[in-house]
Amino acid sequence: AIILKWHGLYQQKPIDSGLFMLRIKLPNGIIKFDQLKTILNISRRVGLNIIDLTTRQNIQLRSIELENLPFVFSELSKSGLFSHGSCGDNVRNVIGCPISGLSNGKMEVVNTIPLAKKITTSFLANPNYANLPRKFKIALCGCTRHCVPYEINDIGLVATTNNNDNIGYQLFAGGGLSSQPQIAKNLNIWIPQENIIETITKIIDIFNDFGNRFNRKKARLKHLISDWGTDKFLMELENRLNKPLYFENYLNNETFSKVDHMEIHPQKDPNYCYIGLPVKVGRISSDQLEKLIDIISIYKDVGIRITHYQNIIITNIPVNQISRVIENLRFVDFLNKNNSWSGKVISCTGKEFCNRALTETKNIGVKIIDALDKFKLDDDITIGISGCSNDCGQNRISDIGIQGVYSKSDDSSNEKFNISVKKNGNNNYFNELIMKKINKNELDTLILNILTDYSSRKLKNETFNNYASRCLSEEF
Repeated sequence: AIILKWHGLYQQKPIDSGLFMLRIKLPNGIIKFDQLKTILNISRRVGLNIIDLTTRQNIQLRSIELENLPFVFSELSKSGLFSHGSCGDNVRNVIGCPISGLSNGKMEVVNTIPLAKKITTSFLANPNYANLPRKFKIALCGCTRHCVPYEINDIGLVATTNNNDNIGYQLFAGGGLSSQPQIAKNLNIWIPQENIIETITKIIDIFNDFGNRFNRKKARLKHLISDWGTDKFLMELENRLNKPLYFENYLNNETFSKVDHMEIHPQKDPNYCYIGLPVKVGRISSDQLEKLIDIISIYKDVGIRITHYQNIIITNIPVNQISRVIENLRFVDFLNKNNSWSGKVISCTGKEFCNRALTETKNIGVKIIDALDKFKLDDDITIGISGCSNDCGQNRISDIGIQGVYSKSDDSSNEKFNISVKKNGNNNYFNELIMKKINKNELDTLILNILTDYSSRKLKNETFNNYASRCLSEEF
């Protein structure tokens, strides 16, 4: 099982089915057009015609049989794709802003794509890092909007400049979700660009040597830092680097921004635009992907990027072709609504395929999106759905979090969910429970009622988080 995970494979539900999910790493969410064709081919020939996008900017394929793995890995290799280390106790996919290098303006400090690729190459298929105490996640943030959730990663690197306008990264460490969520600590360390790989390697070495290998519930880097304290951790890091750290903090803003770059935006090159496509609960059928490929195949430099919110960005569309592309995307069930909730609802896999999930999620997410179809708000409100406490749907950092919980009933229609909301305040990065064990069939109406109540009762210029602080409690 460990070897299979090392190659990016997880057993699907039911566990004795002999079918596997294959997760493909895409550093910074970047995938080439020809690689997208490879994904389609594999899904068509040996998969389930389902392509799932993840919150780590990966792509997941379903129902792969072991006998088909030689074909799958051969196709991936020929196209430059890989799955090593995307599952199990490895260095997972490095995430970053999906519009790195495209931003039209002064918001971008640095393009994180080259660094994401360097980090990936440093640990890819490296046996020295194939059996860490637990999974290890890295996030890069290269823009001032901070649209990447670096706070919930083992290492978060936020680009900034020092007093001499040299580019480097502020170091955050020890973040994570699951049943013991924790925000990464700003260690007040500034790392020059040229020292990033060495510093990350030493941090992972420390984790590899001292992480808890006896209790997986206490095995993440956040637990090691909590046990040691930041002073001891930084002393060990400095000793291993054999040179002093820069104890500086050049950040002015450490607030996570809910930005996913949807709709149409100009690129640095004024001849091109990028288009953000909302994807319902992060799932695309092979038919949809084939139609998307047909629409954009005529454009020479077109590219695809996966976002943290399980959506798609199409890059390098000629400005004079935007109207044509948009019309075609609407025709094939993309961009059907001007203010779609499709791109604002994150969902984990759920018990349809996942052996750990207690409830379904994807179909619930679709029902909620459909219920909100005609309900329009200007606010960037996010909804996260997870089928268990592992929080793969990131419900704990969403404005409205929905988590599947254990129910004694074997009736799938009676699956239960807890509801949480994010309230305003510096200490409220994670949301707060307001409802327990809600029936599955009540969720879409309940979410609609919450948002309707917000729309009717909110004060002037009041955000959903402020409204939640004022109006929503366990008595709601």
